[in-house]
Amino acid sequence: EGLPAHDVRTANVFVSHAWRYTFEEVVSAIEAADLGPDAVYWFDLVMVSQWDTTVRPFEWWTSTFTGAVQRIGRTLLVLAPWADPVPLTRAWCLFEINATVSTGAQLLVQMPPAQNGAFEAALTREFDSIALSLSRISLERAEAFSADDRAKIFAVVQATVGVSALNARVLEAMRDWLAEAGRAALREAPEDYALVNNLASLLQDQGKLDEAEPLLRRALKGREELLGADHPSTLSLVNNLAGLLNDQGKLDE
Repeated sequence: EGLPAHDVRTANVFVSHAWRYTFEEVVSAIEAADLGPDAVYWFDLVMVSQWDTTVRPFEWWTSTFTGAVQRIGRTLLVLAPWADPVPLTRAWCLFEINATVSTGAQLLVQMPPAQNGAFEAALTREFDSIALSLSRISLERAEAFSADDRAKIFAVVQATVGVSALNARVLEAMRDWLAEAGRAALREAPEDYALVNNLASLLQDQGKLDEAEPLLRRALKGREELLGADHPSTLSLVNNLAGLLNDQGKLDE
């Protein structure tokens, strides 16, 4: 039997996840995202037949897919573990992120709640490790459950956006997410000067110099007050600020 008509609605959230995750992990992330009562999720586990997908040629799925992601409008990427996120090593997930960004759909990132504590701590103490895990994004090294799927995804990407452009696009999308996660954490801990410095460095790397400058000045002021002007940590921030001002062309400072 089918679902009652009032339970059937057009999806407005596409769920992107790695098949290695447990059902509980994915559902807990969806619940944690808390997208409201009007959210209708497209979740492949219950929406796509795992037996009939070969009826149509793979090219049909890939050419139709981007348009579907655009119409759905939002992609919820389930991301875990924070230190080495599985989706960033999976060809289908990279393809899904690229489809989201390239069509102007909204990319939302959510970790399962079990990851939250460690990730929030890492934003301060292991920020470089997070950035390093993002820098490893590579469709060339990505895997897929089906070797045939992987080969065809690679061929489709080569024929359209190009592999290098996809890698760069996905990396920038994930850096945007990391920056937003840093901003959110900073709102909760405004005097966490290590986090302030880490976020400023990321924004500087992204070319967002005007946003990075006040953060670096804030971190420097906090370090000076806490450790003194001659402390090595303070002097390191002075060097970071000098580099930023140089990038901005503010050589007189």
